[in-house]
Amino acid sequence: MDIIKQIRAAKRDQNLTDQQIGDMVGLPRYTITKILNGRRRVLAEEADEFVKKLGLISQGQASDPSPIRRIPIAGAIAAGNWREALEDPQGHMYCDVGGPNTFGLRVAGDSMDMVVEDGGYIAVDPDDTDLITGRIYAVMNGSSETTFKKYREDPARLEPLSSNPRHKPIRIGSEDFRIIGRVIWRASLL
Repeated sequence: MDIIKQIRAAKRDQNLTDQQIGDMVGLPRYTITKILNGRRRVLAEEADEFVKKLGLISQGQASDPSPIRRIPIAGAIAAGNWREALEDPQGHMYCDVGGPNTFGLRVAGDSMDMVVEDGGYIAVDPDDTDLITGRIYAVMNGSSETTFKKYREDPARLEPLSSNPRHKPIRIGSEDFRIIGRVIWRASLL
């Protein structure tokens, strides 16, 4: 069951008003009304509060095929030139897509700023490594440096999606690399 359906059921079963729910989770009444009417999604960072305060089923344990769940932020990834990959756990973030091994990375650089800007976050599914044209992948070269780019065919290459013209495609075959996983989700700063 998705979280909005669970909130509606909790409201009904616990005989709560939108104002009472808002007070419980720290959101204004009008935001709760929008969520319940389907005019606003539950933000990832709000999901835990709804689960805790309303006694909902944690989405990470539900049978929903796309549960909102906490995933680890493993470190940062370059959005620009290759940069050494360092495991640097930075807490958790919320994501509603991907397999059980999905993890998050903080974006550092502007080579993908048309997708997610410097300082934003991406989620990577390491179980999804088949190259499909038009999809975005996190990759690692033979020197253990990482970046993420969009895969294109004819010729096979990894392309930046940037407003900065200095970023150039990486031709596949010009360097050894391996696919870390497909980028399946993004979050940007406001």
